[in-house]
Amino acid sequence: MRTQTFTSSSDIRDDVTHSLASYVNDYDVDGIVSELIHRYGIDGYATIDMAEYWATVEKYDTTTSEHSCPEYAICQRCYA
Repeated sequence: MRTQTFTSSSDIRDDVTHSLASYVNDYDVDGIVSELIHRYGIDGYATIDMAEYWATVEKYDTTTSEHSCPEYAICQRCYA
């Protein structure tokens, strides 16, 4: 759980980018942010359990051979 306040998708994007550090280019940050906001809302972002957060982030790893779908909104596997 985070202690800071998030008031926009930009705040959440900055937090996700910061959490990925030097690995940021290995992930679809826009996809991560979109899914987190869709699932939890901007107000609920600060309350996400860390295990759930990292499980969501893992789905958007663009370096794996696993299915990684930036079009999550139309993908039945990613957006179940």
